[in-house]
Amino acid sequence: GMVLIEGGSFTSADGQTRSIVAYWLGKTEVTVEEYQACVKAGNCAARTSEFKNGADAHGTNCNYGKSGKGKHPMNCVSWQDA
Repeated sequence: GMVLIEGGSFTSADGQTRSIVAYWLGKTEVTVEEYQACVKAGNCAARTSEFKNGADAHGTNCNYGKSGKGKHPMNCVSWQDA
């Protein structure tokens, strides 16, 4: 399920007024299995060499395509894929 995050204005740490529009946010993280289903349906990009050797630029292990990680949260995706 999704939760509606209401838009509005707030004062940032530097004292400026900021505004955001309303948006929807998932109640839970997307699992690797859910992401793989999205790839299979043609709606998401399969992970590629953007994250070499199963790790991102910070050396964090990526879950996609690894045995036993289907129920784990999907990680190592681009902003666009998220």
